[in-house]
Amino acid sequence: LDHSMFGDGVCAFAASGLSTCLLHPIDTIKTRLQSPAYATADKPRSESTSAAPSESLFEHLYAGLASSMMKEAPDAAVYLAIYGSLSTSLLMDPDSWWSSHHYAAWMVAGAAGDAAGSIFRLPAEVLCKRMQTHAGEIADAGGVLATLLSTPRGTWAASWAAILSRDIPFGGLQVAMYQQFHICLSYWVNALIETAPDSYSDVLAGALAGAFAAALTTPLDVLVTHTLTSGERGLQQAAKSAQQLILEQGLGTLMRGVGLRTLYYAPSVGCFFGLYEYFRRTLEGGL
Repeated sequence: LDHSMFGDGVCAFAASGLSTCLLHPIDTIKTRLQSPAYATADKPRSESTSAAPSESLFEHLYAGLASSMMKEAPDAAVYLAIYGSLSTSLLMDPDSWWSSHHYAAWMVAGAAGDAAGSIFRLPAEVLCKRMQTHAGEIADAGGVLATLLSTPRGTWAASWAAILSRDIPFGGLQVAMYQQFHICLSYWVNALIETAPDSYSDVLAGALAGAFAAALTTPLDVLVTHTLTSGERGLQQAAKSAQQLILEQGLGTLMRGVGLRTLYYAPSVGCFFGLYEYFRRTLEGGL
């Protein structure tokens, strides 16, 4: 079926907002574990940061929820709207190279969609990460607007580069894996439960895709969190800071939070794609 970009965007926006709201506390804990300001039993506070966290690890777990929804919902709307349109265009010609390489087409379309969505994601994610780790300081500094306006231009550039390095591969892997798992699971689920609604395979495929894509991109997510919460000014300084992080804590630190990241994205992406497909079928009158 052909789906309009607007319809795909509206469904993705609603689905992302709901799933983000449900699972935000897990993301907060994961962010704090990855932040250089937080010390744990196996991770001392980074020597490269002097900022102490204003929240304990399990305190105020819904801190930054509004900014989290702002970074997820608009980004998801642009992501799937562009993905749907571009993947349809790439696969339209049955004799094209893309038609015999569906996985590549899905990955390219997904990566392009997430890259475009990052424009909306950038300011909200910077704010969200800081709210999750230094909420008290943001309140003392005059609030959200003051925090964003006081962020140096170099920090914005470093943050956007870090976000793109994580989200382009994540966006491509996530949607390509979702499509592949959906094809397999649709057959298996329908074979086991003849009357199973389509949402079962939507949720399962999304959960598997989210888990795999999240685990594979954890090192990039660690570097994003480090860059956004330590306020690096410029790409060169951010790169040096990342090298210092590895020297201080070892390569293993790049997998910090992999369990929580996977635990967050498996149900989050499963819920997101399940709701997205449900809303889309409802919008088209397919139920």
